[in-house]
Amino acid sequence: MLIIKETEKADLENVRALWASGEVMKFVGFPNGLEKSAGDMKKWLERIEAHRPNVNHFSIYDDGAYCGEAFYAIDRFTGRAALDIKLFPEARGRGIGRAGLIHAMEEAFMNGADCVYVDPNRENERALRLYEAVGMVQKPMPEELADPDYPNAVYYELTAEAYADMYAEEPDRDSESGEPEESGEGREPEDGEESWEPIEGSEE
Repeated sequence: MLIIKETEKADLENVRALWASGEVMKFVGFPNGLEKSAGDMKKWLERIEAHRPNVNHFSIYDDGAYCGEAFYAIDRFTGRAALDIKLFPEARGRGIGRAGLIHAMEEAFMNGADCVYVDPNRENERALRLYEAVGMVQKPMPEELADPDYPNAVYYELTAEAYADMYAEEPDRDSESGEPEESGEGREPEDGEESWEPIEGSEE
């Protein structure tokens, strides 16, 4: 059974192992993975918890095995929510990433986002296919999100209205389940930016 749940202390070692994987993190600038201490992870989770529901992080399990993470962060000034999904390689190609991404979109919209977006590396073709499969549309990069240090980033978004039209007839999911692919894109936060994730984006 697929379970998508709010991340808590018991999940931190799994998240830490996910971030340490070079295969998972290669498209976000960490080909050898991103190592974090247990203390770093504890502080990171405390920041997430303090800012819920504007920000939230979810741990994904299938038949008890940890598969990866999903995440959103709403910018209250623009109404946009950044999304991220990352899975271990063995969890890919089974519909888990799609379920995790849709779950994060649902939660973001329920908590006030006007649209959700990702800014993946254009070379991550698997991630691009996932975003297009869930209905996200490529558009010009908003000026405030453009970063000259990440010229390969592309921008995909889905509005709340388009989401409602697209998924109106899908069965409801509770907070611990998902149904049916996968993605880890984004960029490393600049100095002074709040770091919710090691990066924001996706890896399928």
